[in-house]
Amino acid sequence: MKWCPNEDVLYSGSYDNTIKLWRYDESQESWGNLNTLNSHSSTVWGLDISQDGKILVTCSDDKSIIVWYVKSYENIVKVSHLTGCNISNLGFHERTVFSCSLDSNSQIIASVY
Repeated sequence: MKWCPNEDVLYSGSYDNTIKLWRYDESQESWGNLNTLNSHSSTVWGLDISQDGKILVTCSDDKSIIVWYVKSYENIVKVSHLTGCNISNLGFHERTVFSCSLDSNSQIIASVY
């Protein structure tokens, strides 16, 4: 789970293989779902968002990392799906990826399995 750094929007990963975007609606006094992203084939364990809110990275039990471009909360495009590939010169993800993080310039993704 992670707050968008520049708006009151909460991103969450789930056991149902999705990433959801949430915003509190004061008029309804409840949380409303802004969008649901479906590209992982197993539990989404981690995610991170760039400081400008435009790049989202997600990681999963399916051994993959997905990079997303956030045009708007209704229009989020999958840019890259990294799975079974050499993500860095350190090797391959052969197991569940539990955490991922972007550097401050959104140029490097660190991940842990």
